[in-house]
Amino acid sequence: MQAIWNEQSSEKLYAIDQLALEKMISKKSRSVYFQVQFVEWVLILVNLGLGVKSIYDTIMGTAPQFFLFMGIVYLCVAGYGFYLRLYRKQQEVTFDDSLLGEIDKSIYRTEYMIREGGKLVPYYLAPLMIIIAIFLIYSGSYWGAAGALLLLAITHFGVKWEMRKLHQPRRESLRSIREALLTEPGE
Repeated sequence: MQAIWNEQSSEKLYAIDQLALEKMISKKSRSVYFQVQFVEWVLILVNLGLGVKSIYDTIMGTAPQFFLFMGIVYLCVAGYGFYLRLYRKQQEVTFDDSLLGEIDKSIYRTEYMIREGGKLVPYYLAPLMIIIAIFLIYSGSYWGAAGALLLLAITHFGVKWEMRKLHQPRRESLRSIREALLTEPGE
């Protein structure tokens, strides 16, 4: 905001510094884009790597048959992550090539992170860690099973913290910027 002196009414008026606003929005947009890209590629590549390694070890006879099942699950999750990425990119094409469109795209990406991050623990990590814990108990590694369940609990609270402290405030900030742009002066 810039203060401008109105000679006619002898009072201060305020104007938005368009260049500063564009830089701020561009910075927020790049930050959100980087985080979305990072999370997507980590999900895809880690699961792809774990899937290939699990299947390879099972085929080579260095891992129990259980790892074949886990490898297939990992590959399915990697495929789902790739599908989510393609769907997100397809949805982003619909936004205008304007300042408001850039804000809307950043809001969409942030909501995507919140939505998919909320699914991470209950639909992916919890079943996976419970299956691994059962396998470890069956193998006699009780401490390993406890560690897997402890890791699940830590991840659950970590994801909730990240959503509450990072993504939800960013979404609200972007929404307020959008609201300020849409509000007519003098209202």
